[in-house]
Amino acid sequence: AAFHSVDGVLASPPPSVAKAVEALGPGPTRNILRYQVSEANRMLFEIWGWVQVGLGLTVVVLLLFLSNAGRSSLWLSVAMLAMAVMMNSLLIPRMEDTGRQMAFSVHATPAELADRYQRFEWMHFGFSAFELIVVALGAILLVLLLRSRRGLRFRYRRTNDV
Repeated sequence: AAFHSVDGVLASPPPSVAKAVEALGPGPTRNILRYQVSEANRMLFEIWGWVQVGLGLTVVVLLLFLSNAGRSSLWLSVAMLAMAVMMNSLLIPRMEDTGRQMAFSVHATPAELADRYQRFEWMHFGFSAFELIVVALGAILLVLLLRSRRGLRFRYRRTNDV
């Protein structure tokens, strides 16, 4: 959706942008705007990756040290954390690199562009698949924690006031 907004801006640009489009021409302006949208998307993917790792680590630590959760719950949380780490360290950086290659591919042949676009689409699909798996594991974890016979209890220390 964000990339389509570039065409909307170029179709009816605000007055300040119209001057820049006129000075640069529609092709270079389109490349610059698409690059900016790409950079914003890359930043959001990167932030989301780190947020997921942080949340996953928090859940693992809480379940490991501060609860009576069973092994299956702990392993599910570790699996979710591992998937977040894989996405953040492997998939997201590759998506960013491919996106940058696509942003300024003025000299690329149509076959090279098609190959980059297809690679990017597969990575995007992989990211979506990972996200769906993490959500499914999270739902299973939630059901396990809620259905626990003993109930989920958090350990805490009570100190005596002096």
